Amino acid sequence: MLEIKLGEWRAIQTDALGRTSVGWQPGMSAAQYWLAGRAFWKFKADRAFAEREVRVVNAAGEVLVVATIDGLIRHEIGSRLLANRSMITR
Repeated sequence: MLEIKLGEWRAIQTDALGRTSVGWQPGMSAAQYWLAGRAFWKFKADRAFAEREVRVVNAAGEVLVVATIDGLIRHEIGSRLLANRSMITR
């Protein structure tokens, strides 16, 4: 299983995904945790292709949400990135 670790919540200027904040904070819904973890992440291609699930965790390692991996995309500079994930559970 791949793992994405979120830092503490903070406001940002709108990013490429249209988000105005990143990170996590207590009390967010599973969907909000998922949106916070949905981004472009660089993984080793062979590992990313071998995995079927990804979990989003906070800095303490608490699992916030788990999702299936629907597919991978390649960034224009050649990095393979995780994308198109469907949320399973919190």
